[in-house]
Amino acid sequence: MFFIKKIVIIFLICMFLAGCATQDSLNIRNIPNDKKPTAEIETTYYFGKNNELDATTPADTCENIGKVAKITFNQNSIVSFITLGMVTRVQTQIYCVD
Repeated sequence: MFFIKKIVIIFLICMFLAGCATQDSLNIRNIPNDKKPTAEIETTYYFGKNNELDATTPADTCENIGKVAKITFNQNSIVSFITLGMVTRVQTQIYCVD
């Protein structure tokens, strides 16, 4: 019984340290902090692959690559952890300059 408690506690500590989301950001230009994203795209990767035919690029969203100001990626690590990396959900936020 003590062994099972120890495993459950270690599992919960690992989940806490892993966090529920990771965020990466690519800043190209300075924009105000209160600016809303121009587009929010949610993509699901199965076995680490995406359907490239449905991919939306930041240049398509902002009509020109020169208008892209910031790109933010949020990955849901809980879903990826539970499915052992077979399914990964990523939310992308694209900010454009007017």
